[in-house]
Amino acid sequence: MSKTIHAVFENGVFRPVESVDLPEKAEVEFEPRLVAKNEGWPAGYFQQTAGAFAGEIFERPNQGKLPDRDQW
Repeated sequence: MSKTIHAVFENGVFRPVESVDLPEKAEVEFEPRLVAKNEGWPAGYFQQTAGAFAGEIFERPNQGKLPDRDQW
């Protein structure tokens, strides 16, 4: 099996940023390669976060009327 796993090096340990489908204590071999820092959200972040609110009922507050242009 060959798969690219993105990880962060913290406190002397490589921590994957997404789930890894490997059995516990599986030995792996890899060659670390620095990647450009991505300022965007990690892949799947929105779906994971939004999924936490599945089934929640939200009420949208009344936003009122916008002022007329001459009242700015």
